Amino acid sequence: MNILVINWQDRLNPLSGGAEVHLHEIFGRIVRKGHSVTLLCSSFPGAKKREVVDGMRVIRMGSRNTFNFFAPGGVKMLLRQEKYDVLVDDINKIPFYTPIYVRLPIVAILHHFFDRTIYRQTGLVPASYVYLSERIVPLLYRKVPFAVVSESTKEDIISKGIPEVNIRVIHNGIDHRTYAPDYSLKSRSPLVCYLGRLKKYKSVDILIKAMVVVRRQVPDVRLLIIGDGDHRPTLM
Repeated sequence: MNILVINWQDRLNPLSGGAEVHLHEIFGRIVRKGHSVTLLCSSFPGAKKREVVDGMRVIRMGSRNTFNFFAPGGVKMLLRQEKYDVLVDDINKIPFYTPIYVRLPIVAILHHFFDRTIYRQTGLVPASYVYLSERIVPLLYRKVPFAVVSESTKEDIISKGIPEVNIRVIHNGIDHRTYAPDYSLKSRSPLVCYLGRLKKYKSVDILIKAMVVVRRQVPDVRLLIIGDGDHRPTLM
C-alpha cells in the first residue's frame, strides 16, 4: 500500500512528543512490512524540506504555528503527484479537517481531545481557537473510522457524536527491549510513579496535592515524578 500520513511534527522536531513517538513506532514497522509511507508535517529551524526518517519519506512545510494552514495545500499537492491508497489523519492540536478536501479513504488516529483543559495550558485566544476547532470534529469526521488509544478517549468521542461502530481502541505499546523491568524487585515502601512530560494541562499538580490526602492513610507512601517540561519550575 501507498500511505499518506499527516501529523503536526515528525520525531526529529525538537518539540516532538509522545504523539510523534507513537506515529514513528507504528509506521516505521509498516514500512518494514513492505509498504510505502509519506509523512507530511511541519518544519522547524535547520530542518530539511524532505528526508527519509525510519524508512518514511518526510515532507515538511510551514511551522508549528502555521502548519494547519499549509496542510490542505500540501495534501492536494501530494495527491496530484502520485496515487495513495489511504490517508491517515493524526488528530492532535488543531484538526486538519481532511474529510472536506480528501476523497480517498481516511483513517483518524486520536490520543485525546484537549477540550477545556487547553485553557489550563495557554492564553484565552489560542485556547479558544483550539477548543472551538475540536468542536467541529464530530460533524466533519462522523463517517471516518477512528483508532483511539484508550477506552476513556473512546467514551469521550462517543459523547461528542462519533458513532461507536466507527471506533476501535488500540492501546499504546511498549518496547520491551528498552523497558524490561525486573518484576522480582519491589519498593521498600508504597510508591506512586508519574512518567511523562510536565505540562500544565497534564495536571501533575493535582497528583502532588492528592498525595497529602493519601499520606493520611499511608504515611510512608512516596511519589516519584519522572519527566521534564516547561511546567517543572511551577511544580518544584
